[in-house]
Amino acid sequence: MLLATISLNYFKLYYGYYSMGDTDVLAILLSDGHILYGRPFDDSQINRDVSSSPLFMEHLKSSTSGTATFYSAVDHVERIYGYTRLKRYPIVIAAGYNKTQVFSNWKVDSTIYTAIVLTLLLIMSSMGAIVLKQIKINEKNQLDLTKVRDQLTAMNHTLETLALLDGLTGLANRRQFDIFLRETIAQSALSGKRIALIMLDVDMFKKYNDHYGHVEGDKCLQTVSHALSSMPRRKEDLIARYGGEEFVIILMDVTEEGAVAFAERALEAIRHQRIPHELTTLDEKVVTASAGVYLFVGTTPAQAPESVIIRADKALYQAKSKGRNRVEIATE
Repeated sequence: MLLATISLNYFKLYYGYYSMGDTDVLAILLSDGHILYGRPFDDSQINRDVSSSPLFMEHLKSSTSGTATFYSAVDHVERIYGYTRLKRYPIVIAAGYNKTQVFSNWKVDSTIYTAIVLTLLLIMSSMGAIVLKQIKINEKNQLDLTKVRDQLTAMNHTLETLALLDGLTGLANRRQFDIFLRETIAQSALSGKRIALIMLDVDMFKKYNDHYGHVEGDKCLQTVSHALSSMPRRKEDLIARYGGEEFVIILMDVTEEGAVAFAERALEAIRHQRIPHELTTLDEKVVTASAGVYLFVGTTPAQAPESVIIRADKALYQAKSKGRNRVEIATE
């Protein structure tokens, strides 16, 4: 047996080079929530169990890395954290910056930057009077400004697109779905065309996650998302990730038969991926999904999007209770 140890002084010396505030935190933790090293806390915090903190109870369950804001389980200070779980070792690294201090520094920096910008604007205005006399130089500057404007416009479009996409699956995210559903209800009220809302949930996904791990769980959701996004559909229809293992589909101007047929094709597309699932109660032992369908026409005043979602979710619950891997239609 070979046993290797690392002195805590190594971590203190190594991480002591990082420039951080007095109330900022840099911590190394085991995956079960025990502290291995925490700066700036003293050695009495070593081996303390913080598994009940939001980092372990919420954020690491949904993503192996990311950012989040929550109160520390050690000193109850609200911080903005960046965290990641190592792939090869049962280690979690977390760095947290005091939220109050961060915003305080931001305000100071903003004041300085504003002053600089105003100064630059004043200088540019003065120079503009000279530049206007030089036609050729002015034409070149105008061309440069046009290019910058186009670049900023392209960047803004990119940022807007990213804000409406789910980071894991690449599908439309919950925000885009909420916006689209409200707009769709309003359009339906004007046109009288029928809308179908399909709520789809991966069967026994918690068992899948517990058995195969969160990394494989993420891969499973990505495969399911690819199967759904690859389905032929009209450009006015929307497929989005609602949250967790739930997905939503909005079909415009559709019959009941058409909506049910689309939902059935979606379930078949997921089954066709043949993702192994040893703990499912279904005979095929592959990942499957259930779907609930609700058809409606928008009204004036418009019905609340939540009421539409509730009815589709009720149909989904019926599909689950009747054995899963099936489609159920909501009844009024």
